[in-house]
Amino acid sequence: MIKVELSNGIYNPSIHSITVRHHFGKVILLTSDKAYEMETPASYKIGVSLIKISDKALNGDYVSMSVNGELLPLMPAQAKQLGGAILRKTIQADDYQLAIGA
Repeated sequence: MIKVELSNGIYNPSIHSITVRHHFGKVILLTSDKAYEMETPASYKIGVSLIKISDKALNGDYVSMSVNGELLPLMPAQAKQLGGAILRKTIQADDYQLAIGA
């Protein structure tokens, strides 16, 4: 389960690197040690929510993304960039599904 919310307080940067890929019509979110596979409707919702929540951030706020209990704190600019990357990969995965006729 992936949860995205706005948090305030002390920002403690994550030690994880985050990468987004698409593979055979699915979007894959890669952290340093795990991979999370999502269908395109779920990845679209996550990408949009990351962008919307990062727009609501004020001074001292950060975006908290929890993936199966693993906390990934993001600065608002990072959250917007990650949300955009997820949306781009969602579009590419959707195009792949349309190309094979799924």
